[in-house]
Amino acid sequence: MDKRKLCIIFNPAARGGKAASLYGELKELAGPIPIFRAAETDSIQALTATVANQGYDHIVAAGGDGTVNGVINGTVAGDVLLSVLPLGTMNVFAYELGIRSSQLKKCWEMIQLGRPRTVDLVLANQNYFVQLAGVGLDAMTVQATDLQMRKTIGPVSYLLSAAKVIGRPAPTLRLKFEDNSESAGCFVLIGNGRFYGGPFSLFQDARNDDGLLDLLIFKHQSYLDIFRYLQGVLIGNHTGLPDIEYRQVRSAQVVSEEPIALELDGDVAGSTPVQFQIAPKKLQIVAG
Repeated sequence: MDKRKLCIIFNPAARGGKAASLYGELKELAGPIPIFRAAETDSIQALTATVANQGYDHIVAAGGDGTVNGVINGTVAGDVLLSVLPLGTMNVFAYELGIRSSQLKKCWEMIQLGRPRTVDLVLANQNYFVQLAGVGLDAMTVQATDLQMRKTIGPVSYLLSAAKVIGRPAPTLRLKFEDNSESAGCFVLIGNGRFYGGPFSLFQDARNDDGLLDLLIFKHQSYLDIFRYLQGVLIGNHTGLPDIEYRQVRSAQVVSEEPIALELDGDVAGSTPVQFQIAPKKLQIVAG
């Protein structure tokens, strides 16, 4: 660890009762390091902004991808170093960083030994994200997933919601890129790293420090199409399918006739129209 002023922001709602039960273990590991425990109604972003204003400039986000996103959006005005303890339902960003253990003690040791590195931040309109975003099916699935169900049965809840969303009429999304080229599809996934939903290397050429966004544009959305796409992902040849377009760009605008849901790092964050672009500000992160 360097000599920054360190604290932990803990989200006990990130994994329901399981995360709350880890609070005692976290306190024991942290020792004198202060832990700011979010209440059920707290905004992680607002809590982080308050903590940063108190002079804490190394913050450990103890939660899932949504917790990490809240901490990032709460600290973008300051020079803050971020670490991640993966305690959430989904911990894709931690996985991207090489923090892949479910053991809290081991993850804490990785933070102690890790070295700071710089990764890209991405702007979606006025909000930042660090790992992934989606417009259409992905975001609509998150939107349709009950929070209590997410806490109770975890990732399976998304599969149940996705089955319902796939049966709806597919929207048409139109995309425009910085070179004025255009595209269209039913749903779009935007990656700032390789992984999506866990250990699935969806964005095969992505790096979170290359100044580029990786986009997957899916042209269809029937049950059969989704089955084909999932097969492709599992085999690793999904980018070769004729109805999946893979692009690397610096910016992309997504519009639609009706507002279509947007998700950032696993949480709903508005709707179309949305402008994605690499942010001028970078994120300092302690990686495993």
